[in-house]
Amino acid sequence: MFGVKIRGIAMKFSIIIPTKNRTVLLDRALKSVLAQTNQNYELIVVDDGDGSGLDLARRHESAKIVTFSSESAGQVAARLVWLSVPDGLNTRPMMVLTFQRRPF
Repeated sequence: MFGVKIRGIAMKFSIIIPTKNRTVLLDRALKSVLAQTNQNYELIVVDDGDGSGLDLARRHESAKIVTFSSESAGQVAARLVWLSVPDGLNTRPMMVLTFQRRPF
């Protein structure tokens, strides 16, 4: 559960958005996350494509957004690249959730 306190300590969390050449969907996702009332997070964008996702994320000019490139290494690498870099919130997930749109 996000935005709760455990033993009086506010939970901090990371949101990871992997992207590859899909700036329209990425822009929508970034706007949605940035509009949330709970601001105790870092937003990590990992671009696995042509770099357009990094450019778009940087244009949002939010200190909460951290960007990485995985240089076309694939979906798994895009989701895990952020583990190798120290983060500002000193958080690491106990659990990683992946959401995908599935056709009905």
